[in-house]
Amino acid sequence: MNSSETKTAPPIIELSHVDKHFGQLHVLKDINLSVKKGEVVVIIGPSGSGKSTLCRTINRLETIDSGEIRVDGTTLPEEGKKLAELRSQVGMVFQSFNLFAHKTILDNVTIAPIDVLGKSKKEARAEAMELLKRVGVDSQAAKVPAQLSGGQQQRTALARILASEPRVILLDEPFSALDGFLKWNLELELSDLLSDFTGSILWVSHDLGECRRNCQTVCVMENGISGEITDMDTLLRHPATVGAARLTGNTNFLPAAACSGGVKLDGWNIVLPLKAETETATVVIPEGVIALGEGTHTALVDRVIRDLNGSVVLLRPADGGNAPFLRVRVPENAAPGERTTAVFNILADKCLCYK
Repeated sequence: MNSSETKTAPPIIELSHVDKHFGQLHVLKDINLSVKKGEVVVIIGPSGSGKSTLCRTINRLETIDSGEIRVDGTTLPEEGKKLAELRSQVGMVFQSFNLFAHKTILDNVTIAPIDVLGKSKKEARAEAMELLKRVGVDSQAAKVPAQLSGGQQQRTALARILASEPRVILLDEPFSALDGFLKWNLELELSDLLSDFTGSILWVSHDLGECRRNCQTVCVMENGISGEITDMDTLLRHPATVGAARLTGNTNFLPAAACSGGVKLDGWNIVLPLKAETETATVVIPEGVIALGEGTHTALVDRVIRDLNGSVVLLRPADGGNAPFLRVRVPENAAPGERTTAVFNILADKCLCYK
């Protein structure tokens, strides 16, 4: 489905005013979310924000306290045959694979086609072997999950979902248990496998890189609250909240106070021409907008930390004041010496100010 068709498509997943508690813990707070046919939406947020719980409510693996969940226009039943029928349209890939431990890989993939879709055993097995071949584990078909590696088990889980011919696919941090190299390969394989899928996909993740590579539409969750659905470029350029800014990789979060020239950074004798909506604010300064070695501001280099991509220089006020570090990322060969004085400039138009 192309982008213009997706924009006009009806919603397949709809959550309206959904609330959920675990005892006294309020994990989902008035969630309103809509995913259209053909759309891939990623739910991103820190651990404990409610992402996985939200995902699990969509096929009633978790019940809700109030609100309504609809799949393809039908309200999700609480139990019974109708719930089973609706669940058959919603495939889910878990962090921990969730394969049937006592069944072979082939049997894991054929269960839904035979029991739910009513296919013959012969037809189901033929289609399952083709799917297992596509994900590269057809040679493991006679084994049980414990005999496979983590990557092979996740490939099997993906094949099992596709075999059920769902209208909705839920991906709950599907690669979080895998190492970097294997994760990248599986991401590519998943992209190929889903290239012809015309239903809706809800992808839960805390990995911004994973989201950027696989999705263009994103919803940020913080403390059980879902933000507005936006595009990935908007999230990266101008995150709507301080929490969203943390998710996008920013590391400089400085308390500030409104003043006549804009906002003054606490502990730093620096005024930035930013508009504050309240007397106090939080200023986010991306690492890349601090120009080290030029400008009018002076700081002490507290330490230099070698990183995978260059070095991170930690600056503190030259007067020894108690203030949060400023982190500046530079090429490794451009890092100044520790315990030295450095001059710098901040490109204020690239900074963000939150109340």
